[in-house]
Amino acid sequence: WSIALTAGSEWDSNPTLAGSDDFLPGGQPNPGAEQDADYRGVFTAEGSARLFANERVSLSAGYDGYWSLNHDEEHLDLQTHAGWVSGGTLVGPVRVGLRYDYAYTFLSLSNPFRQLHRATPNVAVRQGNWGLTQPYYQLQYLNFTDVDFPPNSTFDRDGPRHLFGLNQYFFLPEPFTYVTVGANGDLYNSDGTEWRYDGFETSFGAGYDFPWAVSFSWLWRFAHRDYRDHSAFAPTKRREDDTHWVT
Repeated sequence: WSIALTAGSEWDSNPTLAGSDDFLPGGQPNPGAEQDADYRGVFTAEGSARLFANERVSLSAGYDGYWSLNHDEEHLDLQTHAGWVSGGTLVGPVRVGLRYDYAYTFLSLSNPFRQLHRATPNVAVRQGNWGLTQPYYQLQYLNFTDVDFPPNSTFDRDGPRHLFGLNQYFFLPEPFTYVTVGANGDLYNSDGTEWRYDGFETSFGAGYDFPWAVSFSWLWRFAHRDYRDHSAFAPTKRREDDTHWVT
């Protein structure tokens, strides 16, 4: 079993969340909503336990908690509680598993905000000592429970999200520990037309081991989202989003 507690702080130049305070008089979310800069404390709690394990089969369960407390913008405080169970078995050189998560989020620490169901089957195929292939699929279902969010069906974010793809790891001689490349599809079928999209994500990264027990890793990710419907906001065009992450 394991337990981990963390505490930290963040500074946000424009802390916003699509809550009841960010709507125009007509009931549409306010795209120009701005807040004064604020800082917040962020706290997490994680716990897990191995329920059963032998040479071929394992079963684990756990809990993840998240709290954010803003100094001034208290209506943006979030609290999330998530439970999960995960199991897997070896079939020759292939490991097959399934993980299920359920998360419930409160806004302002007491108002119901969102439920999330997430199922992640996983397969890992080892290629000797040089590689590992991981086909990937995840099904998410989001249900926003606060009656004030969203205000009408156009902005309803309830619905399933499908992520699928492939990650490949290559294990190389020193100083490398691995090189990884990946490509994933991302389809969000929300009930509201404002959020539906077809997208994809690519990734590339590597890890290294150096003397004196020093290790270093980096990962670049690029995501593209092509929204299927015209936006309700002027100039009512179809939106495309491109996002880069470097970690």
